[in-house]
Amino acid sequence: MRCYFVWHNSAIIGEITSHEVWNIIKGSIVFDSVNICYTFALFIFLSTMPISQSLGSKLWFKRAVMWSFLAGYLVVLWTNLADSIYFNFSRKRFTADDFHLLENDNTADIIFIAIGEYWYLSVIIVVMMVFSIFVYKKIDSSTQSRVKVSVPIYYGLKSGLFLISMLLLMLGISGGFNKNAHPIKLSDAGQYTVSAEKASIVLSNPLCLLLTTGDQPIDKMEFFDDSIALKYFNPIITLPQDSLFGSQKGKNLVILILESFSSQHSKLLHPELYGDDKGFTPFLDSLMQQGYYYTRSYSNGNKSIDALPSILSSIPSLGHYLTFTLPMRDNNAMGDFFAKKGYNTSFYNGSVSGSMGFLAYSRRAGIKTIKSRSDYEAACGTSDYDGNWGIWDEEFLQYYAHDLTKQYKVSNKPFFSTLFTISSHHPFVLPERYKDSFHQLTDKFQPSVEYTDMSLRKFFETANSQPWYDNTVFVIVADHDIRDLFGRRTMATKNRIIHFIYTPDGSLCGTHDKITQQINIKPTMYHLFGNNAPFAAFGRSDFDNPNPFAISASTGIYQWMGQEQVIILADKQLQSIYNYNTDKKCQYNLKNITNSSEYNQFTAFLQVYNTAMKNRKMKMRKK
Repeated sequence: MRCYFVWHNSAIIGEITSHEVWNIIKGSIVFDSVNICYTFALFIFLSTMPISQSLGSKLWFKRAVMWSFLAGYLVVLWTNLADSIYFNFSRKRFTADDFHLLENDNTADIIFIAIGEYWYLSVIIVVMMVFSIFVYKKIDSSTQSRVKVSVPIYYGLKSGLFLISMLLLMLGISGGFNKNAHPIKLSDAGQYTVSAEKASIVLSNPLCLLLTTGDQPIDKMEFFDDSIALKYFNPIITLPQDSLFGSQKGKNLVILILESFSSQHSKLLHPELYGDDKGFTPFLDSLMQQGYYYTRSYSNGNKSIDALPSILSSIPSLGHYLTFTLPMRDNNAMGDFFAKKGYNTSFYNGSVSGSMGFLAYSRRAGIKTIKSRSDYEAACGTSDYDGNWGIWDEEFLQYYAHDLTKQYKVSNKPFFSTLFTISSHHPFVLPERYKDSFHQLTDKFQPSVEYTDMSLRKFFETANSQPWYDNTVFVIVADHDIRDLFGRRTMATKNRIIHFIYTPDGSLCGTHDKITQQINIKPTMYHLFGNNAPFAAFGRSDFDNPNPFAISASTGIYQWMGQEQVIILADKQLQSIYNYNTDKKCQYNLKNITNSSEYNQFTAFLQVYNTAMKNRKMKMRKK
C-alpha cells in the first residue's frame, strides 16, 4: 500500500534520495507499529485473553476473533488506498478535519465518480480480503494446539501471554520504543524526512484519523519571551502614508479565486515549460501584462477552504480548519472592513451553498450576500449543472457579471465581491461542446484550466460593458497549487500560483519579483484602499515589506520560504535549512553549519500565530 502511495503521488513527493530511504523506513516502522496497535487492539485482546479451552474452541468465538482481525485489515487497506488518491489532490493524508467534505450535497456523486475512475482499487481490496481470509483460516487450523497441558499451566501461559500483549499494546499506542514520541503525534513524522510531502509516506491511516478526532488543542510554541517574539514579528500593522496609500480609494474590489491555478499553467510565468506552445492560460497571461503581476506568489494552504481565511482575513490555516473556528475578535476581515466603508459585500460560488465550508467562513469574514448554485438556477434554470460540483464556470461567470450590475444599480453603492471558480476541480469534466476545443492530453486537468481561462476571457468581455467596470480593482489569485505536471518542481517552487492585480484604468501596472503570498492580499488592499487605523494581519503589504516570506504547513511540518532560504521545522525543532538559490534541488542541509537570520522571524511568527489561535485574539500581552 505504501509503495502504491509513493508511486501514485511521485510527482508531488519528488525524488527520494538514497540517504532518505532508510530514515523513511525507520519512521514507517514506528508509525505502522502504532497503527497496528490501534487498529488491531480488539483482535489482540480477544486472541490472547485467558479464557477456557472449551470457550476458545467454540465456532462463534473463533468467528468473532477472525472478524475482529478482518475488520481492522479492511479499514487499513481501504483508508490507505483511498488516501493515495486523496493525497494527489490535497497533498496531505486524510484527517478528521477533512470530514467537512461530507457535508456537501454532491459528496456522494463525487465519491461514486472516484470509485468508477479508480475501479481497480476496489478489485485489489476484494482480492486481498479474499486472500487474507484464506490465509487466516490456514494459519488458524495449523496452530490448533494438539498438546494437552494441565489447567493451571494452560491458564498460567495464557495469563502471561495476555499480560505481555497488553503491555506491548499500551507501549505501542503511546509511541512504541521511540523515546521522542510519547504520545505520538502526526508532526513526529517530520523527524524522518525533509518535507511535509515525504512525511506523508511515513504516516498512514487510520492512525491519522484517530489522532485528529475530537477537539485538537493548539500546542503553545514558545521560543522567546512574548515581548521578544513581537519584536521579530508583530501581527498589528500600521501602513505608511506613501504615494500608493489610498490610490484606489472608493473603487469597487473584485477578488476572483481560481480553483487549482498553479503558476506552472502560465507560459508568462514559466516560458521554459512551453516553447512554442501558448500554455493553458493565454488570456490570463495577456491580462497579467496589462496589470501588476507577481512572479513568485505562493499559496498558504493545500485545500480550497484554506484560501478564504488566508485571502479575506490574512490568517493562514497552517493545519487548522478555520471555517468552524470562531473568528478572532480583532481580526478585521475584508468583509467587515469594506462594509464599514459603506460597501455592499458578496461572495459567489457555483456549487451548493454549504460546499467546502465557503458559506461558513464567508459569514465569519463579514460578507452579507452569498450566492450559489441555487441562486443561479432560480434565475437561469437547471440546464447548466455540470453533474458534479455545480454550474459551469462559463455560465456562472456571465451570471456573476450581470448580477453585480443588478446589485450595483439597486444600491448605487460601491461593492466588495469575491467569486470562487469550480470547473478546474476533479473530476475535470468539460461541457460536451468543448471536448475537442482545448489541448488533447491524457491529463484531464490542464484542459479544464484552459476552459476556465476561456470563461474568464468571456467574463471580462461582458464586464467591460458594465457601468461599474472602469472603477474596479480586480485581484485574480489561485486557491492552491496542483501536483507537478512537468517534473520540474522543487521544495522552493511548490505552492507557486497565478496571482495578479488588474485595474482597467491602468493605474497599477508592473511586475513584482519578490516573494508574496495569499495572506499579503488583505494588507495590500488596505494599503491601496487607504486604511488609516492599525489592523491585524499575518501578511504584509506588498508595497511595504522589506523582509518578504511565504509560509505553509502540512501535518505539523512548517515550511518558511525566504529570499534565499527554505527552512523546515517539525515538532518545534529545526529540521533543515536549504539555500535554494545555490542548491536548486535542496539536497544540502545547512542547519548545522549556518546561522539563519530568518529563523528568528520564522519561530516568532509561529509563536505569535499559535498564541493568537489559542487565545482567539491577535494581540499578545508583553511580559
